[in-house]
Amino acid sequence: MKITENTRVSGVRRVGRYTPRAFLAGFLTVIAAARVQRAPLDAFLDIPEKAVNGAG
Repeated sequence: MKITENTRVSGVRRVGRYTPRAFLAGFLTVIAAARVQRAPLDAFLDIPEKAVNGAG
């Protein structure tokens, strides 16, 4: 098989679970929640980080 500039690969799937679009949507949701709770964003981001890392 000769690889040229016209060679195409089909059936490639994304390896990662989250797309950049989904990550951005989730991050914007966190920002909106911080505004509703009237909490500083830095303090608000510590809550999910602690939950994910298991730190109490």
